[in-house]
Amino acid sequence: MRAYMVVLALITLILGIAEIACGFGLELSLPMPYIPSDIFGGFALLVISATFSKGALSEEPRAHLYIGSILLAIFGLLYILVFLANGLDSVILGEEWQPLGDIRPEMFILLLSIPGLLSVRKKLNENP
Repeated sequence: MRAYMVVLALITLILGIAEIACGFGLELSLPMPYIPSDIFGGFALLVISATFSKGALSEEPRAHLYIGSILLAIFGLLYILVFLANGLDSVILGEEWQPLGDIRPEMFILLLSIPGLLSVRKKLNENP
């Protein structure tokens, strides 16, 4: 569980720093094709990274894993809803939609939050 939290902390830290750097206009050459220039989204990822980091160093990491996974899932779902809303908006207005311009890394790392949510939920059900 701790190794998983360290991996999640590193992924969210790297993406958060990249989004903040792009928000300040710095050019980054990363293997991911699109990093949005979103300073506040980057800060949100840094908070999630800090939650996972604190949990990896904590004596009881379950709570931090659960909270970090919930935050990661919330932001991932939020950006998926924004993606779908932009597509619907373009259909309603009859405009051309560029879906690749609306893709964000949080939409993909949402999948990484699922094992954390399921493992903690399973533990909570075992110990009432």
